[in-house]
Amino acid sequence: MVILRFLAVMLLLTGPAGAQTRSPTGALLYDVLPYQPTELQVKGYAALEQRGDRGAIPALIELLRFDLPVPAELPVGVLETLSGQRFGPAWPRWVEWLQKQTDITPPPEFVAWKGRLLSLIDPAFLEWFTPGIASRIRAEEIVWGGVAKDGIPALVNPAHVPAAQAAYLTDDEPVFGVTLNGQSRAYPHRIMDWHEMANDVVGGVAVALAY
Repeated sequence: MVILRFLAVMLLLTGPAGAQTRSPTGALLYDVLPYQPTELQVKGYAALEQRGDRGAIPALIELLRFDLPVPAELPVGVLETLSGQRFGPAWPRWVEWLQKQTDITPPPEFVAWKGRLLSLIDPAFLEWFTPGIASRIRAEEIVWGGVAKDGIPALVNPAHVPAAQAAYLTDDEPVFGVTLNGQSRAYPHRIMDWHEMANDVVGGVAVALAY
């Protein structure tokens, strides 16, 4: 569960900017953000259930991962009513179920709303959820990885040595291999296991290796 913090961020995000142009479902989702007054959140959940808009489902699933100031039964109850599923507070099961749904479309405010929610973990997450930018990834399928921005530092243009000089590796140790334009690089599993991401240039081509 995510523990809410960054009180200064909460105060910053409570402003009414954009509230006049939100869709009905989008406006209610802003009402149930965890930094809102508890009474407003309770009313928001009730209104979402009454509206019956399945587009609210992705946002309600996001909220299950947070330590909410309202009983978990509120978002869970609305989720179960809108979806017809009975997964309780089991966030992973809801995520797996949502990935298989093709008929659920979040309201237009969802990307910005998700940025607001994740900014309670790290304000830097706001810059990754900019509305109006074309993407091949469904915003509802983007999952927080458990750390703040750059919490797991990537390898950026790491130094390399010839294979014969890599005495710290055993002969049967796994590596991730890349060959481009006649140049080859190997990224040892033991190093990638710590960094999870490498940004490098191989054969004159910028590459990103994600593990």
